[in-house]
Amino acid sequence: MKKMLKTFGIIVILTVIGLGMSACKDDKTETSCSHSYSDWTTKTEATCAAAKVEKRVCSLCNNEETRNEGEPLGTHSYSSWTTKTEATCIAAKVEKRICAICELEETQNIGDPLDTAHNYSISEITEGVTAKTCNNGCNEKSDFVFAYSVGDIIPNRGIITYVADGQSGRSLGFTVQGYGNSGDVGYFAEYTAYYLEAAPETLEQRRWAEVQGHLIPGLSQNGTDETDWGIGRGRFNTAAIIADSVANDYTAPAASFCAALTTGGKQDWFLPSINELLTIIQFSEQFGFPETVVLWPGGPAQSAYISSSSSGGRQGVHACYTYSGSLDQIQRLNHIAFNLAFRAF
Repeated sequence: MKKMLKTFGIIVILTVIGLGMSACKDDKTETSCSHSYSDWTTKTEATCAAAKVEKRVCSLCNNEETRNEGEPLGTHSYSSWTTKTEATCIAAKVEKRICAICELEETQNIGDPLDTAHNYSISEITEGVTAKTCNNGCNEKSDFVFAYSVGDIIPNRGIITYVADGQSGRSLGFTVQGYGNSGDVGYFAEYTAYYLEAAPETLEQRRWAEVQGHLIPGLSQNGTDETDWGIGRGRFNTAAIIADSVANDYTAPAASFCAALTTGGKQDWFLPSINELLTIIQFSEQFGFPETVVLWPGGPAQSAYISSSSSGGRQGVHACYTYSGSLDQIQRLNHIAFNLAFRAF
C-alpha cells in the first residue's frame, strides 16, 4: 500500500511539473499560455463606418487581442463631384468624390459613351512607326506601319537589329524600364519602344567594371536571377552600373563609354542587356556577320561581345559570341571584351 501511495505521489509531482513547463508551449495556443500582454496600441484608426481598433500582444506566445475603441466617425463628408475621366468612344464619363474624413473615394458614371465611331487619323507614334489613332479621347490605335526592318542602316547613325512589330511571336512594342527619380543622376522615365538599333562601329575592348565581388542594386543578384536579361533592360542596367560605380568609387569602362556616345546626334546609347545583344544574331543570320555589310569594323566575328547583364551576382557578366550565338559568363574584372552600344526607340 505504501509503495502504491509513493508511486501515486511521484505521478502527481511529475504531472504538476509537466503542467508548469507547458505554461507557454510551442503551439502557442491561448489555453497553454499564462499571457503577458503589452499595453494597448492602435491597430487601425477609426473611419466613418468603423470604430478605432486597438491591439495588445503577448510577449510569451505572440497571441494578439483586439478591441474596438469608441464609435465610428459617422456619416461621410464628401467633396463635390469632379471629373475623373472624360467620356470616350467606348466608356462613359466618370466622376469622383472623396470623403474628407476617411478619404474613401466614390465614383459614378455620367451619361453614356460618345456613341460614335472611332475618329481615326494617322499619326507618328515614334520615329519610324505610324498608326491610326482615335482622336475622341480613347487613344485606340490600329494599323501600325513600320518604316524600318531588321538590317536597315540609318545613315550616320546605326543598324536596326530588332523590330517589335507584333508579328511572329514578337510583342507590339516593348517597355524600356525607367531609372531613378526625377533629379537623380542618370534618370530617365519609362517609355515604349519599337526598335533596337546598334551603333555602326564596334568600340574597342574594355572591361565591364573595375570591381569584383560586389552586388549592384537593380541587377541580377545570383546565377539563376534573370532580372536584368530582357529586351528593354539594357538602358536601366547601364544607368545602374554607372550610378553604383560613382557611389562606390570604382570605374565602369564599358557602360560609361556606351552612355557617353553621341553617334548620330543621339545621347541615349547604352550597353545592351544579354537578350538585346543577342538580336545581332538575328541580324547575322539574315545578312551575315560581318562580311556582307560594313558592320562593326574591328570586331572580329570570333570575339565575345559584352552585355550589361550580371551573371552570378558578384563575379561575372554575360557575353555572347556572334559567330555562334553562344552565351558565356566572363569575369567582370579580368576579362576584356568588345563593346557594342545600342539604342531603343
